[in-house]
Amino acid sequence: MKKLNFCIKGSKKTGQQFIDETISMAAQVSSIEINCNYPQSDDFDMELNFLKKAKKKFNLSYVIHAPYLNSSLGDFNQELRDDAIAEIFRSIDRAVFLGSNMVTIHPPFDPYGIYFREKEDIELDTYKQIATYAAARNIRIGLENEAQTCFFFPDRACKFELIKKVVETVNMKNFGYTLDLGHGNITGIDIEHSIREASSKLFHIHAHDNFGEKEDLHLAPGDGNIHWNNVLMTLNATGYDQLFEIETSLENFIKGRAYISKVSKK
Repeated sequence: MKKLNFCIKGSKKTGQQFIDETISMAAQVSSIEINCNYPQSDDFDMELNFLKKAKKKFNLSYVIHAPYLNSSLGDFNQELRDDAIAEIFRSIDRAVFLGSNMVTIHPPFDPYGIYFREKEDIELDTYKQIATYAAARNIRIGLENEAQTCFFFPDRACKFELIKKVVETVNMKNFGYTLDLGHGNITGIDIEHSIREASSKLFHIHAHDNFGEKEDLHLAPGDGNIHWNNVLMTLNATGYDQLFEIETSLENFIKGRAYISKVSKK
């Protein structure tokens, strides 16, 4: 099988703790996903300046994960929605600053599980705004599938076929998929089929394990029930050559990378 380009989920800390953890990661891998969620969603300039210097010092590359905790991208309130879009724009600007070409976003959830048909149109318009802003800066946007752990996460945020419909409707070259394999296992999607369907618009992978139950454990690959051999063979068959992020702790990254490397040699 083709050699994978491993990536790790970045530190969730700030300040010196962030720097120390990032240096530890740089000793293990050359690509890191930078998290822009709380507490990194604000007052993160010192860490960004460190990352820019660390890129050259440690020969690193970065991908960016935009904020998703407030889920206002689909809000009916225009002001709240505009603020959420501005946060995504700021993540795109951070990607440009760090020399990255990839930003992952999450679809919004439905508060209290209440469904409104109009929200789907609002979300589509929001995605188009984000993709347009990103395209002007040569940034790709990967829409990540959620884990259907509760009724707050609607089918359109979790089921691959519905996410595919969104990507096709937005219909922009730089708007594709961040396929989260652990989330897919929880939701019950056909992971191998989704990889094949995503095709050239599969921009990024989040790899972690679980037991297909309603708990997003983020275990090391091999510690749950995902059939990694099938996943790797499908990625190889489709010619996937983007980053393979093991989205776990550093300890589980090392464990998961060893497992994936062993499986890929079979």
